[in-house]
Amino acid sequence: MENKSKSYVVTVTPITESSASTIQSDQTNIKKEIQTPEKPDQRLVPSKTAKISPAVLLKINTLKPFIQEQESMDKTSINNIIDILVESYVDTHLVNRHSKAYKDMYKRLYETLANK
Repeated sequence: MENKSKSYVVTVTPITESSASTIQSDQTNIKKEIQTPEKPDQRLVPSKTAKISPAVLLKINTLKPFIQEQESMDKTSINNIIDILVESYVDTHLVNRHSKAYKDMYKRLYETLANK
């Protein structure tokens, strides 16, 4: 076996104080961007595993194509579908007085719900 050596040309640029401070400020900006992710409202994030029977889950998934509101959503979750169904029930099956009472109670309770 022959031993072939390769040579490379490397250009070295000295770091001056101004370029060092620019690098440091760039790193600081990167750290700030990473440290400030937006935290979603914890009242809207599901916290427990849903205990839904396979039959009910099948009903909900079968109903998905018939829900007009879900067409405008990017991703339809069980949470979103249940929310749509509750709103629909309140608007169509409750008397105006009961519907308004429900919405007022929900608004008050939602505001007191702990936002972690």
